[in-house]
Amino acid sequence: MTRAGYLSAAQSISPYDEFNNPLSITQHPKPGSSLDPIEQIYTYDSTWHKVETFTDGEGNETSYDYDPTQGTLLKITRPEIDSQIPEINLYPSGD
Repeated sequence: MTRAGYLSAAQSISPYDEFNNPLSITQHPKPGSSLDPIEQIYTYDSTWHKVETFTDGEGNETSYDYDPTQGTLLKITRPEIDSQIPEINLYPSGD
């Protein structure tokens, strides 16, 4: 998929949650382009208000898991690729 039409794209962010985090970001193609807008959707962890899931314009979801007591990022789970679900496990320094 080519995204050359988005080089001069406008971006709209709407709406925001109560912690001023964007719930969706839409990239609009430049005027006259035949490309469709691309919407990215975010959800947030209710304790730390950090990104919990990110869904890209093609519907692929990435999830983020945080330490429940410190809020440090522990794991990123990427969308499935060839029947595999990539995970990145992170550990706070000192562990």
